[in-house]
Amino acid sequence: MERSKITWSSFDFSNETDFEEIIIKKDVLKNYFVYDAKKTLNIFRKYNRYADVLLIQKNFKYWSIGEIEISKHSFKNHIFPQLIEIHTLMEENIDLIRKNYMEIKDLDNSKELEDLIKFNKPFLNLIIDKFPSNYNNILPLLNSFCNV
Repeated sequence: MERSKITWSSFDFSNETDFEEIIIKKDVLKNYFVYDAKKTLNIFRKYNRYADVLLIQKNFKYWSIGEIEISKHSFKNHIFPQLIEIHTLMEENIDLIRKNYMEIKDLDNSKELEDLIKFNKPFLNLIIDKFPSNYNNILPLLNSFCNV
């Protein structure tokens, strides 16, 4: 998947909810259709874990489940554990995930999109306003299972 560098300073946000709104409502990820997608990723656990957005590459080559975070959150105690858990759930519950994501409101259920989701596993994306420089050394590990 191709990476996008965006300068977030031109957007006004102070928390994760505001940042999510920018990602969902503004056309900042130009190569993707972005959908609000808080759909469950698990059925076997006693809590509901979900990611934030569904990203569909506009040429229908990739689909991705996106986790939106802000750099003020603890990378070690919040962001990294959450990404690992979401990645694990994506591997364990692919059929449930496909079903739930196909039911997203306003999703263009074209044959092309249905085939993309039905026959391909999603990627996991971390959308973050700024990657913490003190974690640059783990970026290769993170990129082994997640697009940043």
